[in-house]
Amino acid sequence: RCLMKKLSILLFTFLCLAHLVNVQAAEFADTPKLVVRGEASIFKPADQLEIVLGVVTKAETSSIALNENNQRMHQVLENLHALGLPDSDYQSGRFVIHPIYQKNPKDSQEDPRTTITHYEVVNAIRVKTTKIDLAENIIATGVKGGANQSDQLNFNLSKPQMYRDEAIQ
Repeated sequence: RCLMKKLSILLFTFLCLAHLVNVQAAEFADTPKLVVRGEASIFKPADQLEIVLGVVTKAETSSIALNENNQRMHQVLENLHALGLPDSDYQSGRFVIHPIYQKNPKDSQEDPRTTITHYEVVNAIRVKTTKIDLAENIIATGVKGGANQSDQLNFNLSKPQMYRDEAIQ
């Protein structure tokens, strides 16, 4: 009985609120509105370079592939440092070791299940620098050091918020 009374009060309150909301919505429906939208573009020369340099190695065992990859990536990092890039201009990006599988044909004498043929190691670093005049040298130096993959070459602004006020004006 007490529960029924509480439910009745709750339902009554809900219906009153729903009616009040509908009345207020109807009043605002006829209210005039002003909608303003603005858009601006400014063009500034890029002052930052971003690129991902990677070393991909393959070998029969994961330890051989990893060892070769580490040596080559170490050389890439040394070359970038010799080019004049500080350590703060690059960071680890992606590192993966994964086996490469091959399914044996059903009619072969070998086990028909999938076998590992070799391992692949991918190690990539993200270079982000304001020395954009070195772009060509960064890529060449990376390749010379052993990088065999480059990705996501972008020229952009290092501090885009700096130009926000100018765009708003």
